[in-house]
Parts: sequence; C-alpha cells; structure tokens
Amino acid sequence: MLIPGLNYKVIRPISPTIMGPIIEACSMVDWTQDGYGRKEQPLRNGKLIEFPFVLEGERISSNPYGEIETRIIEATKPLIAWMNKLYPKSLWLRGSLGALPPGATLDWHIDGGWHHPICYRYHIPIITNDGCKEMWSNDEVHMAVGYLYEFNNIELHSATNQGTDYRSHLIFDLIPESEWDDSTFPERAIKRKHLAYT
Repeated sequence: MLIPGLNYKVIRPISPTIMGPIIEACSMVDWTQDGYGRKEQPLRNGKLIEFPFVLEGERISSNPYGEIETRIIEATKPLIAWMNKLYPKSLWLRGSLGALPPGATLDWHIDGGWHHPICYRYHIPIITNDGCKEMWSNDEVHMAVGYLYEFNNIELHSATNQGTDYRSHLIFDLIPESEWDDSTFPERAIKRKHLAYT
C-alpha cells in the first residue's frame, strides 16, 4: 500500500524475458480500429483492451477477444505468475491494456469505481516515449518500460502523451484476499469466484 501522500512507487524491475513477448504482442494492436474506445467521460481520449478476469457483467469495453487480444493475454501470463509470487493470495479485480494516442491528454479525474478505494493499482509501461507523463496536482512522472509501479488513482490525476507514438500500459487492480469482505459488497459476493485469474 502506498504511504499516504505518495502518488506512485517503483516496486521493482521486471525481467526482459517476461517483458519481451508482452511488448511484441502489444505492438501489434491497431488502436485506430473500432472497439477500443473508452466510454468513461474523463478517459474518452484513451483506448482499452480489458482482460477476462473482469467481474462478470462489469466489462466497460466492447472489444472482442480476437487473435491479437488473445495473444496479449497469453503473453502476460508469465507476468501475472510473477506478480502472484509478489502478491500471493490476491484477488485480481480488473486488468487492462490502456493506450493513449499521440497528442492526447486524459481529463483530470479520480477513479470512481466501487473497487478503487479498496484495491491496489499497478501500472506496467509496455510502450512509451519521453513525451508521456502521469500527473497529479502536485507531482508528475515518466514511467519507464520494464518496471512495476504502484499508482495512486484515488487522488486527482491525469496522463498525457506528447510523443508521436501510442503509449501503452498494463493496468491491474488487486486486493489481498484477507482484505476482501463479502459483507461490504454483498451484491458482489456471489461473483467472488470470478475475481481470481487462472
């Protein structure tokens, strides 16, 4: 968990043998195709591929899992296994590959999903350039490829890509099983089995 007042933390580097296949698979996405657009107002300038461990019935994108999406999901399995060792007994609440087009900036926002106040948000930059920054009201950072970052998404934040290529980050929301309480979210308790990624 982030120390109060911190906006991000570099957790540790990720092996090139894990990152290489992910970068290769993600570089095949044509973000200009229909289906990758975001519906949420503050994120409408971004693009999205959701992972299949999203809670049942709560997908926010319409993209199908075609050949490229399946290849990305397969390429990330060693990364997810590595993260499972770092964070054992964690529930995977949401995962996505988020992209920001050249010249785009996200609206300033605080993530408002029901799970955001209780989860840990992680970013893994996959494709980036020097013109990309994550921003908070009092801070900004360029996140480098090859590192796992914890990210504060419950403070006002934004992101910008002032480069000439798409910027892509893997984004995962996890919660330790010990912190999950079915009584807090009784309407989601029945879906709990869908939270783990296998």
